[in-house]
Parts: sequence; C-alpha cells; structure tokens
Amino acid sequence: EDLAALGFHLDVLKIQNVSDERGYLEAIGRKKAAEAVRDAEIAEADADAET
Repeated sequence: EDLAALGFHLDVLKIQNVSDERGYLEAIGRKKAAEAVRDAEIAEADADAET
C-alpha cells in the first residue's frame, strides 16, 4: 500500500532467507532429509533383494 501510494507496483518478491529463533524450520528440513535418505535406502535394499 505504501509503495502504491508512491506509484510503485511490486511484480516479483524474492525471499532469500527465512529463519526462526527456535530452529523449528531447520528441524523440519532435517526431518524431511532423513526421511528421504531412509526411503532411498529401503528402495535400494528392496531392489537388491529382487535380483
């Protein structure tokens, strides 16, 4: 609204970094990464067992 009053129109907003004081966002990322590694290892073991 402030920018519009000055005649500006915001077309693109690029967020470069998001963080929080308690580390919640980082913990979510670590959990997802660990799940992906686990799933890949299980898939590899299943594929090896089939051969």
